[in-house]
Amino acid sequence: PEDDVLIVASDGLWDVYDSGEAVNLCRMLRQSGEPVENAARILAETAIENGSEDNVAVIVIDLRNLLDRTIIFFPICGV
Repeated sequence: PEDDVLIVASDGLWDVYDSGEAVNLCRMLRQSGEPVENAARILAETAIENGSEDNVAVIVIDLRNLLDRTIIFFPICGV
């Protein structure tokens, strides 16, 4: 498929998600009408809930709307 989402995240996210899982979650949320900032928040929160032992910071960019330049950064610090 065409590249449609970019996820930039700290090790804390990648400790519990692989890239395919994270992208699929973002796509699923977008298809259900969720805004991109919710995808970043949900990835960060579920990484911690699933046992990440590192700081978690997530940026999700919807490449389909790149001209809108909507970039959301959702950090969660401390474990």
